[in-house]
Amino acid sequence: MGLAVTLSFVGRADERALLDAALADAENGRTRVFLVTGEPGIGKTALTDELSRAAEARGARVAFGRAWEGAGAPPFWLWTEALRSIGEPLTLPRTLGTEEARFACLEEIAERVRARAMQHTLVLVLDDLQWADTSSLLAAKLVARSLRNAKLLLLGTLRDPDESSANARPILAELRREATCVRLGGLSLADVTTLADARGVPATGAEVALRLTGGNALFAREMLEDASARAALLEGREPPIPHGVRHILARHFEELPEGARATLEWAAIAGEPIDAAAIARASSVPNERVLAHLEAARTRGVIAAKLDRFAHDLFRTAAYEGIPAERRAAMHAALAGVVTDKVRIAHHLLLADPATTDEDVAAAVRAAAQEAITKLAYEEGVSFAEHAVRIHERAGRTTALADALTLLAEAKMRAGHPAESFEIAERAVAAARESADARTYARAALAYGLRRMMVLSTAPLITQLDEALRRLDEAKDDDVALRCAVEARLAAALQPMADPDRALALAHVAIERARATKDRALLARTLEGARGAFRMLDPRELRHGLDREALMLAELLGDENLQAHAQGRAFWNALEIGDALSADVALAAYERLAQKLRLANHQLGSACARIVRLAMTGNWPEAAERIDRLEATRDRWISSSSTHFGMDPVNVTRCMGPLTPEMARKLTMKVPPPFAHVFCVFAFTRAGLLAEATEPYEMVMAKVIAKELPWVMPNGDVGMAIRQFFGDATIRMKRADHASRLYDWLEPYEGAHVVGVPVPFYDGAINRMLAGLAALKNDRQRAERHYERALVEEEEIGAKPFVVRTKREREDLLGKKIVSTARAARPELVNEGDTWRVRFGDEEARVKDADGLRYIAYLLERPDVPVPVTELFGARAGATEEAPRSGDAGEVLDRDAIEAYRARSRDLRETLEEATARSDRGAAEIARRELAFIEEELRAAVGLGGRSRRAASEVERIRVNVTTRIKKTIDRLRERAPSLSHHLATTIKTGTLCTYRSPP
Repeated sequence: MGLAVTLSFVGRADERALLDAALADAENGRTRVFLVTGEPGIGKTALTDELSRAAEARGARVAFGRAWEGAGAPPFWLWTEALRSIGEPLTLPRTLGTEEARFACLEEIAERVRARAMQHTLVLVLDDLQWADTSSLLAAKLVARSLRNAKLLLLGTLRDPDESSANARPILAELRREATCVRLGGLSLADVTTLADARGVPATGAEVALRLTGGNALFAREMLEDASARAALLEGREPPIPHGVRHILARHFEELPEGARATLEWAAIAGEPIDAAAIARASSVPNERVLAHLEAARTRGVIAAKLDRFAHDLFRTAAYEGIPAERRAAMHAALAGVVTDKVRIAHHLLLADPATTDEDVAAAVRAAAQEAITKLAYEEGVSFAEHAVRIHERAGRTTALADALTLLAEAKMRAGHPAESFEIAERAVAAARESADARTYARAALAYGLRRMMVLSTAPLITQLDEALRRLDEAKDDDVALRCAVEARLAAALQPMADPDRALALAHVAIERARATKDRALLARTLEGARGAFRMLDPRELRHGLDREALMLAELLGDENLQAHAQGRAFWNALEIGDALSADVALAAYERLAQKLRLANHQLGSACARIVRLAMTGNWPEAAERIDRLEATRDRWISSSSTHFGMDPVNVTRCMGPLTPEMARKLTMKVPPPFAHVFCVFAFTRAGLLAEATEPYEMVMAKVIAKELPWVMPNGDVGMAIRQFFGDATIRMKRADHASRLYDWLEPYEGAHVVGVPVPFYDGAINRMLAGLAALKNDRQRAERHYERALVEEEEIGAKPFVVRTKREREDLLGKKIVSTARAARPELVNEGDTWRVRFGDEEARVKDADGLRYIAYLLERPDVPVPVTELFGARAGATEEAPRSGDAGEVLDRDAIEAYRARSRDLRETLEEATARSDRGAAEIARRELAFIEEELRAAVGLGGRSRRAASEVERIRVNVTTRIKKTIDRLRERAPSLSHHLATTIKTGTLCTYRSPP
């Protein structure tokens, strides 16, 4: 029994949803024309068959016609077969003498289809249009153009690349313009996993099947059905090509012109992307002939459209397996002599002679490892570095071995194996210590320091890096890049506890040394390496300035790893200064880069940043759910992260939500010294354990005052965070005895927000903390001023829960009841010039002036009174636009609205692509629905040549403008004042008459 029978239809959810919607339109009398395209075997026919079954189940009639691949089919054969399938036999002449006779046949076909589609829903499937005769294609074009309002879904399938005749291609191009094209790609991993699971193959086997077949549905099913291939997948081996697939591949190869098979063998040996020029030089075949062979292979579906790779790995495997082993080695050696890419050179050299001990080969392999690491191909870098280590171990070269081990340590760290990296780095340092080469030792010491220690002692690393600098000094080495790297890493290692003054001095020296070279890449790497040192740097503007410079350089260089680090810092810096928009932009970029790079540090960092953003804006349920997901994957990200955490970032982030005494005790048990007492004070006071917090609070404060804990109070990120921890604890414990001291420590940061660095956290405006401390000092006037500023700052950044906390704290400490409009009968909108103050219930915000706000305010002044839209338009304060005097209403949408729609459309398309890439069906569907609505609005508003359509009347013109602006305003209020937005959306009725219905 074939696999197509035993395994049901899988995947294609998005395509099915699109075709289901088209079928629904057809059922409602709106003709829809779709073309499903894709490579042979990708699943075009399976998709149309699935839709046909669904259509028949809903009562539709299905007509099916398939074009004839060979010669001899009469004109209109496709339609003869399709109409016969629904009891409409079509008798047409085998030859058509005149154009009039041909058109008469076209009309008869169109009339037959029209008659059927007027009575019942008709799904007309035309399969393999690439082989259809021109007469059949002309009939399809006529039906698509002439039947606009019938119960018809015309569904064609077409191979890609196009195999149609030269005469048919222009007609197919016209048919494409009449249709909505749906191009099928390969099945997703989830789809292939479903197929694999049905045959008892594990997920790892599904991944192999997907890689080999490229998601081609036919090949994937054949591979999973074949007993030998399935057994190999079950055992974790590379599967043989199934017999059925091999037969298909052989047919493709047999149809190639003379010499093309040999070119494909060279392409299989050379690897992808296919380098035609290199193949020509290695094989001594003229370049134009190699290109001709590749083009011929493309037309048979063996080579991809751009001639740069095989259509599937199976084609490459089939070509490669046909080459004898000795000839393969000779071909690899020949290619190594003509290619220029370092990775390819090393690849071919190793395959030409796997047991080599040649120093030149080893040097080429080390260069390939470095190149792979630079290009973020870390696993490939590991493989090359391991080869280099084996070659040097066989040859007994100590210095070269140390360099190879250093490369391997770096590749292992980047690939997410920090424990292995550290062990290998220790071997590299040991080997380098025996060498007299200062540079070799310095590079090994840097490899030893690849794993960052967050708030933990780094004494062994400091020793290694100091030794590296000493050796470089003694050797009078002038390698500026290496010296900058060692100084920057040593500066970071000296923070936050070892020697802050020396750390900052070294960081400045390294950065200025790199800046003097005018080498952007060197400066970018140095800024990143030294970042741990200037985490203590004040003033804030200088610290943020260095971070902005690092981001700019990373973007200029196109270094996405450095960009991710810099975007993460840009997010926290923006939160610190209260810039919500910049924070959201940076976070979106950070998440996008983390998703692309798939490095544990960035994935964890961006995930924690998103959790903080959700929690600070009041969406704690989703934030808590994400924290739980991180908690569940703790072993994975701890084992693969290049940072060793002293304070668990997930636990610190959890403190932003409700914290029970049990949770606080559990969290504090996981924190090592010297930060254990600081975190105990922080967590216990937030959980209400004020008595338990007293002892560690007293101990830390006494040591800080006595200057016995210098790491607690330095300037910059960490010092500021610790001051904030104790400022908050002092307020919660109402410790007036320390209020003045904490106030003085925090006052330089007035206007900033509390952000947790290096651990992810947000805790409102510093003005709120200064207010509480001032209140404890009985300075009511200053406390009031700080509270007012804190409320404005927290509101502007969208920190709703913190606004509520600030109000409650002010009432508690100052005994002043905050006047609230909670559950007010009506919202309040007050025009303050360029801004409006809006208030509803406990919500209050300031928003920019807009026409929509003026319309809403006008309606609120006349509750339950229907207001003509023309009155609303003309009476709004500060009107700058007059109603049109022409007989029509002007443009359906004004230019601003059209441009806004177009900009939103572009954003949604990017969102849809990203959601589709990460298989986020929910986000993709939301984006797709909004995109469909916007495009429908634009179709109604924009005519030929991009000209705006005119509405039917003056009143309609005004109604559209007013409605659009009111709805936009309500949407914009959703982030700043969600309750008000919901209230207005449910109480304002727009139309020719607009009304605000006041709540009971």
